[in-house]
Amino acid sequence: MKALDVGAYVAAVTLAAVWLFYPLVMGALASLLRHRGRAAEPSREPPLGSVSIVVATRDEPASVWARVEDCLGPLTHQRSWR
Repeated sequence: MKALDVGAYVAAVTLAAVWLFYPLVMGALASLLRHRGRAAEPSREPPLGSVSIVVATRDEPASVWARVEDCLGPLTHQRSWR
């Protein structure tokens, strides 16, 4: 077996691990951890998804809060964010 053949096999196994095995393992771990943290009783309100907002600014905090509330739209009326 030539060195190039060995290198090709190593590359193929590495790609398989990165593209197949890693996502499968992470999905299984996420599923296990997600089920462990759930409450026994379902809540009456539908769960809201999480949102990340990055506002790069030098403005004062009041204008930043106004921008965040504008990004969240109708969700700002359901919960208090401050």
